[in-house]
Amino acid sequence: MDLVLYHGKIYLQKEKFAEAVWIHDDLVAAVGSDVQILAMAPLGAQKMDVGGRVILPGFNDSHQHMSLVGEWQALCDLGEANGVEDIIDLSENCKNVVV
Repeated sequence: MDLVLYHGKIYLQKEKFAEAVWIHDDLVAAVGSDVQILAMAPLGAQKMDVGGRVILPGFNDSHQHMSLVGEWQALCDLGEANGVEDIIDLSENCKNVVV
């Protein structure tokens, strides 16, 4: 499916916008001026005048701080410890201990 959103403010980055975006098979194919994008989109594309509205990309930020992820994996959880004996038993094979 092809969709062209035009006559808008397509957010690209801080303080930078385009007028139009062409979406092909749920992916952004191109951004640019209304004239550029309307000319390059296929004939059967659905076209939508967004009336000057701001269009934001879908935010999909599943980033991780990998050094912290690895560090947390190496920690011992002593939350279930009920005394010194439990702490010794739980932390015997751990390099790092979390209380």
